[in-house]
Amino acid sequence: KIPQPYRTTEHTSETPSTSNAPKEDAEMGNVGSSQPKNKTGKKVVTQKIETAQKTNVLSLTEHSLEEIPEHVFKLSSLRTLDLSKNKIQSLGNISQLSQLKSLNCDDNRLNIVALEPISKLSKLQTLSLGKNRLHGTGGGMGDKKPNQQQPHKQQTQNANVATPSFPYLPETIKQLKIHGNALPSIPRQICSVKLCRLEKL
Repeated sequence: KIPQPYRTTEHTSETPSTSNAPKEDAEMGNVGSSQPKNKTGKKVVTQKIETAQKTNVLSLTEHSLEEIPEHVFKLSSLRTLDLSKNKIQSLGNISQLSQLKSLNCDDNRLNIVALEPISKLSKLQTLSLGKNRLHGTGGGMGDKKPNQQQPHKQQTQNANVATPSFPYLPETIKQLKIHGNALPSIPRQICSVKLCRLEKL
C-alpha cells in the first residue's frame, strides 16, 4: 500500500468547470505549470534508498542535501548515483561504493580536496563534476612556468603555500565533465597516460 502522505488519487471537484481543467491542459499540451516539483524530505530519500537496494540506481538530485546520507554508503552494489543540484561539500565514504560506474555531482559545492575519495572507485566509468568549486589546481597543461626573475625570498614563500592539486582519477574513466568550474587549465592528472580509456571530456 502507498503511504498516506504520498498517495496519489484523482479528486472530483464539486465545480464542473474546474474538474476538467487538468484534462483540458493535457490535451492542449499546457502541462508545464501543473507539473509537480521534485519531492524532497527524509521520507522521500529513505524510500529512494530502499528502492536502490533492488535497482542499484539512486537519484537524489535537487534534494537540498548538504551531505550524502550515511545509508547510501551501505549500498555496496550501487552502480549509478546522481547527486546533482544539491549543496554537498564532501563525498564522505563514497569510496565504499566499489561497484559504482556512474557518478553525477554537477552543481554542488565540491572543491579539489573533496574529490580525493573518487580515486578509489576502481570501476567508475562516467564522472560529472560540472558547476562546483574546483579551482587553483596548478601544474596543469598550459600553466605558465615559474618566473626565474622572482626574488629567492618570494619563491621560498610561494613554495610554502600548499596548492591543492587535482586527484588522479580511476583508470577506468571513459567520460569526464568538469565544465562550469574556475580551473585555469586542464589538470595534468586528466592528461595522464593512465587515463587511456578516456573518450569524452
